[in-house]
Amino acid sequence: MKKKKVSIGVVILTILLAIAYELDVVSSDLLEEEIANTGTTVVRVVDGDTVIVKAEGEEHTVRLIGINTPETVDPRKPVECFGKEASKALKEKLLAGDEVVLIADSSQAEEDRYGRWLRYVEEEGEDVGAWLLQNGYAQEYTYKTPYQRSAEYQAAEEEARSEGRGLWGDVCNN
Repeated sequence: MKKKKVSIGVVILTILLAIAYELDVVSSDLLEEEIANTGTTVVRVVDGDTVIVKAEGEEHTVRLIGINTPETVDPRKPVECFGKEASKALKEKLLAGDEVVLIADSSQAEEDRYGRWLRYVEEEGEDVGAWLLQNGYAQEYTYKTPYQRSAEYQAAEEEARSEGRGLWGDVCNN
């Protein structure tokens, strides 16, 4: 009887996934959402917390979960302090054609009242919302119910505040 060789990496990955599921560290919904959004690309950045992506063969507007940046495009409001900088930072971070991963959060709705998908956005393994918070381009924002990454996001904002980064510096008189 011949024995088949199995890659040790495959065995380790299988064991780690089994442990993660058993400990409820990784939900199957989250994993499925990441896999389903492979190949999603940035079409353009609208402002500091909203992007348009091409996913599933169509363009979708995505509102980043857990953050809010100063307004720049709402016709009912004036451009807010540090809004242009936040928008520019995201436009430099996410270029048209960049591949991103969209991750849904089961504690949040799929879409907001404007029909925008609510997702975390990651590029090359980096959480874009956390990056915006760490660099002082965004505020942590909880809408109705807490989200899965809220503790991480609150800590990122607090670090930016304490260091006086971005909108937490002297520029907006906070």
